[in-house]
Amino acid sequence: MHRTTGVRCLVQASGDLGERMHTAFRLHCAQGPLLLTGTDCPPLTANHLRRAAQALLDGEEAVFHPAEDGGYVLVGLRRPQAALFENITWSTDAVMAQTRERASIEGLRLREFETLWDLDVPADLTRWRAWLGPKAAP
Repeated sequence: MHRTTGVRCLVQASGDLGERMHTAFRLHCAQGPLLLTGTDCPPLTANHLRRAAQALLDGEEAVFHPAEDGGYVLVGLRRPQAALFENITWSTDAVMAQTRERASIEGLRLREFETLWDLDVPADLTRWRAWLGPKAAP
């Protein structure tokens, strides 16, 4: 437990991105549904998190906020779903499409919320600065 926040912090598992995400779900879904996000999506708000969490609590099996680049910025699951993370070509524009395909094959209900953007390449910084507005001036 973090002394100040009370948040439980763990060392990230080894493996590719899919293996690390699956491990997080495997370890934590015993306590209830889990949301995973990256740290590179400025427009992701507390309201996005609340809606995704509520959808899981209401019975959805999997929730996603797709990313404009073809990946996703949030994934939430009620229980671990290894197939969603296997044989995915990570860091490509095919990630979300491959994930949808895996969900379909597994007969998994998947709910998608609005598509958001994230920061992946230097050019994305221009968009981020514009999104911040005048407070972003150097």
